[in-house]
Amino acid sequence: MKTDLRAWLNAVESHGEVKTVDGADWNKEIGTVVELNAKARGPALLFDNIKDYPAGFRLLAGAMSSAKRLSLILEMPLGVEGLDLIRSMKDKMRGWSDELDEFPPMAVKDGAIFQNVDEGDRVNLLKFPAPLWHHDDGGRYIGTGSVAIMRERNGDWVNLGTYRVMIHDEKSAGIFIAPGHHGRIIMESYWSRARLRSPSDTIRCFSSPALSRWRRACPSIITSARCCTNGSLSSPDG
Repeated sequence: MKTDLRAWLNAVESHGEVKTVDGADWNKEIGTVVELNAKARGPALLFDNIKDYPAGFRLLAGAMSSAKRLSLILEMPLGVEGLDLIRSMKDKMRGWSDELDEFPPMAVKDGAIFQNVDEGDRVNLLKFPAPLWHHDDGGRYIGTGSVAIMRERNGDWVNLGTYRVMIHDEKSAGIFIAPGHHGRIIMESYWSRARLRSPSDTIRCFSSPALSRWRRACPSIITSARCCTNGSLSSPDG
């Protein structure tokens, strides 16, 4: 299966594992529906026509909250659950590590990620329907299952990690990385030399479930970042 979000949505839809919800409010209603649905072990939810936003600016929740959907993401046999799924995942992860050298990175000139680009004055984080998930949240979280791609100060190490990101205003967002995480180690390597990270040193990728296979819930520090989207909270019909 192709690993982009659109292909994944088609696959889970064919298995009855996603439901479209129209007209929900980003202000706590989406968060409430998502939480109740998770407790009921319901399907993934694809929100569209969100209040204050045009059709096509969609939001996906619960992508990996069932064994079947997780198996579809990881291309595992369907029907395996519980400890059997964990054991299968453990074996498959060993295979991924052994095969890494067979999949070297390729530089390309174009891709789906460039279908929608906002730069300079056109940047507006509030164009995306990031929800206020809970009553006591400090703001609207746009990064929950996203990936932070960070380059170590000396350029020898590039790390991908999942850290929570909250919108502060149209032009800025906060990212908190708890002590001990690799992203925090990289961040502190810059601080130790009293050098602020430049925009090119951190890329925030709000992308497909296949890229965000493993999640780490963490906390947030303001840093300069570039954002790239590939269909999860992005463009019309993305």
